[in-house]
Amino acid sequence: MKGSKILLVDDDETFLHPFEELLRELGYRVNSVGKSDRAIDEYRRDRPDIVMIDRNMPGMDGLSTSRGILSMDPDAKIILMSGYEATGANGIDDSIWSAVKGYITKPFDISCLSHVLADVIGQ
Repeated sequence: MKGSKILLVDDDETFLHPFEELLRELGYRVNSVGKSDRAIDEYRRDRPDIVMIDRNMPGMDGLSTSRGILSMDPDAKIILMSGYEATGANGIDDSIWSAVKGYITKPFDISCLSHVLADVIGQ
């Protein structure tokens, strides 16, 4: 739903800021952070409706960050983003896969993004 709060987490600033702008243009309220440890603090402070997090980041990766957020709030709506497919050699183990609400493979188009966001918001 437009107006929903999204916490966007990605260490790649060439992706982070343009994507943040795109989400705002689509009508979402967005807070972005470039480090996963900050994501947990921001989630605790702001309780966004959705967390969109890059799967692969230096330090604490997106999967570990997702686990940290889910330990605080098992109902958190997390969408993982990655250049890797969700299955195969770089797949996600069942414990985290069952808890996340969506997965987007980069690069993605606006139509795919809109469908995933609508699905997750509707859950």
